[in-house]
Amino acid sequence: MRFRLRHLPLALAALCTAIGLPLHAQVLPGALPTGWNVTSGAAAISRNGTTLNILQTTPQALVNFQIFNVGSGALVDIQQPSASAALLARTTGGDPSQIYGQIKANGALWLINPAGIMVGAGARIDVARFVASTLNVSDSDFLAGRLTFTSGATAGEVRNAGTIRAASGGSIYLVAPSVTNTGTLNAPHGEVLLAAGQNVQLMDTGTPGVSVAITGAQGEAKNLGRIVAEAGRIGLAAGLVSNGGRIDADSAVSEGGRIFLRASGDLRTSAASDISASGTTGGRVELIADGAASIDGRVAATGSAGKGGYVDTSGHGSLDVVNVPTVGRGGEWHIDPFDIEIVASGSGGVSDSSNAIVSNESGAHIGADTLTAQLDLGTNVSITTGPWSGPSLGNITVSAPIAKTGSIDSTLTLNASNNIVINAPITSSSSALGLNLNSNYTGGYPSADHAVQLNANLNLHGGVLNVSEGEGGSGNGTIDIMSGTTSLGAATSAIHAAAVNVASGATLSVSSAGAAISGSLSNQGMVQIGQGATLDAHFGEANPNNGAIVLQGGGQLGTGGTSIYNNGSISGTGTLAMGGSDGATLFNNGTVAPGTAGTTGMLAVQGSYTQGSRGVLDVKLGGLGTGQFDLLDVDGSARLGGTLNINALNGFAPANAAYADFIVARGSNNGGTFDQVVAPAASGSGGVASLSVSYPAQGTAAARVTAAVVPSLGACTATPSIAGCMLVLPTLASCTATPSLAGCLAVLPTLASCQVSPSLPGCSAVLPPPSTATVSPPPSADICTIAPNSALCQVLSPPTASEPVKPIQQASNEVIKTVTTMQSTPVSNQPPAFLDASSGSSSGASSSSGSDSKTDAKTDTKEVAATGVASKSEPVKKMYCN
Repeated sequence: MRFRLRHLPLALAALCTAIGLPLHAQVLPGALPTGWNVTSGAAAISRNGTTLNILQTTPQALVNFQIFNVGSGALVDIQQPSASAALLARTTGGDPSQIYGQIKANGALWLINPAGIMVGAGARIDVARFVASTLNVSDSDFLAGRLTFTSGATAGEVRNAGTIRAASGGSIYLVAPSVTNTGTLNAPHGEVLLAAGQNVQLMDTGTPGVSVAITGAQGEAKNLGRIVAEAGRIGLAAGLVSNGGRIDADSAVSEGGRIFLRASGDLRTSAASDISASGTTGGRVELIADGAASIDGRVAATGSAGKGGYVDTSGHGSLDVVNVPTVGRGGEWHIDPFDIEIVASGSGGVSDSSNAIVSNESGAHIGADTLTAQLDLGTNVSITTGPWSGPSLGNITVSAPIAKTGSIDSTLTLNASNNIVINAPITSSSSALGLNLNSNYTGGYPSADHAVQLNANLNLHGGVLNVSEGEGGSGNGTIDIMSGTTSLGAATSAIHAAAVNVASGATLSVSSAGAAISGSLSNQGMVQIGQGATLDAHFGEANPNNGAIVLQGGGQLGTGGTSIYNNGSISGTGTLAMGGSDGATLFNNGTVAPGTAGTTGMLAVQGSYTQGSRGVLDVKLGGLGTGQFDLLDVDGSARLGGTLNINALNGFAPANAAYADFIVARGSNNGGTFDQVVAPAASGSGGVASLSVSYPAQGTAAARVTAAVVPSLGACTATPSIAGCMLVLPTLASCTATPSLAGCLAVLPTLASCQVSPSLPGCSAVLPPPSTATVSPPPSADICTIAPNSALCQVLSPPTASEPVKPIQQASNEVIKTVTTMQSTPVSNQPPAFLDASSGSSSGASSSSGSDSKTDAKTDTKEVAATGVASKSEPVKKMYCN
């Protein structure tokens, strides 16, 4: 074939323009490096046709070349004493290196040319390790093994369009102000790095991943070709990083490798981008920009036989992610914008199928459904907002429900530089959802006021809620449960926080054993511990209970040895585990109510109990037998005060002298009494029960209620001898003053007794009083039949069956009957008792005037009647009664 030299200038210009290198002469086929000089170490260099042989006999060697070009068909063969040996080939002639042929080395080759390095299409480099840089490396740094690169004023680019392959475990480093790969870079189980900047330092190579420090003006690192490091490490670091090719750190037999794209400015991946670090266990992919990050294409870090890997998508200026990364079960997707709101799909420009994360002037937005889908797959999701100033930046806001339904446990972590505000529910219905809430995460936000505000329901289905504050904080933050219900529902449930504040109207619900709050619990709302559930939390005087604590079905609240200061209410049938005996104390200035509504039960206090003047102990009595009354069971001592409120349940009917020890305290320092006892009247067995409270000896019952059952008034009126009637019947004095009181018939003496002994107490109410009025005979039955309202007709008429006989009426009837008999029957010669009408005093058989008694009796009994009978014109001086 005839080579047309006249076309060479045009072809050369096109080539140099395409590769971005200065315009220089075309490298001819078979061209080899020239002008060499060994400056350190030992190396023998010879040319044989189109092959340049370099025989290195020392571990390190430095060789300066005037020109280092390798034309197509040419070979540079470097033989070194071992794979750890290194040769630095420095080009000093001012022309860029153009490689279209082949380079081989069994050790490391460092190719340094400030004018530029171009590996053309068709070229092949096979070495143990390869460094290509247009930045300078000093001889001393090379000999010391330091990867420190400094720029001169005219540093060129490094471009690869060919194939560069390192040995297994080896490395490929392309370092320049601008680095582009359109070919293939392959370092199985090793490391590939494209670093663009004016000054670059590579550190910690060979350990989990190289650390890159770039200073000065930072250029662009671009991959449009293929970079492969099976189970190895691949990195692009520059001011601007872009990828439109394949970056592959996969492994078919081991853990996936590590890939990082790190931009101090912007980062872009196109729709053609394919980035993967998958393996039997997922690897790690980090796509991070201090400026804007626009991420498209495919990103994966899955595990075929183990858990998924880790994918970081961060844009501290702005973050846009088109497709959700594929991470897999047990892996993690990390999202790091400057500010983010979790919204409903379709809001803020986000959707489920595309535009997973969209940023605008108000911050980043991610769909709640997008997060939920990852959590359902078992992928853990973490969101971190960067350290930015300003009152509205660095926040994480949940504005749409996150409702996990998958059967695989997963964790959602929210790390806010400022505050976390949860305005929509976060729930899981079928597996545990861990939730980590960390405010002021970077520890550098200018305000000291940071919070986790929970304004919606939280149900983690057994997941752990961890609340922290500050960089490196673990469980040292504060969570404010402002509304809704926060549920801990499995044995692993926990809230790790310095403080948990339950606001009025909010509920913290625990439904399983083993739940714990590592810090203090301050309750203004409700803490509900379900049947068989346990919650460990810390109280104290600084954070009293001002809300409701409800223990259900044997639930337990443990305090870690701290006291509970109760200004609200504590109720239910469970245990307050405060350390036992006389250690911590339940200080009650609110209400303590064992049992539940309408049902009695026991509330156990493993500690002491002190009830203040504002405290109320509310107990129910369904009976005085075991299990029929509420019980406050105290391991330590009980010191009493305040109010005891006794409520009788329906059907409460205690037997006389029955009692219930409703406070049992086993300590040695029991004391005090209730300031007030509110006890209802209750029906007892055979009557009405009165309840009294006593305070037995130390070490036993601290408070006891005893029933005293009294018979009914009706029973006592009929049979006054029944035990307890003295508590029911009116007193004799009351009946003497008011004989018509109910029950007085059983209290007052009988008429017969008073006739025999008129001086008996109460006879004044039984016997009729004396009268100075003229006594008329009682009306006849005929008159009362015609005129029933006539005087004495009411007395003579018998009472109806429903009308009880009044004592005075019975006495009057007896007197009238006696008087009537006296009118028709002569008075006996026995000296009767009598009442002196003029004086009202009673005397014996003889009159003080000494007149003949028989004559007086005959004279005075002619017209005798009881008080209240219409008087005759003839006065009555004396009345005799038998």
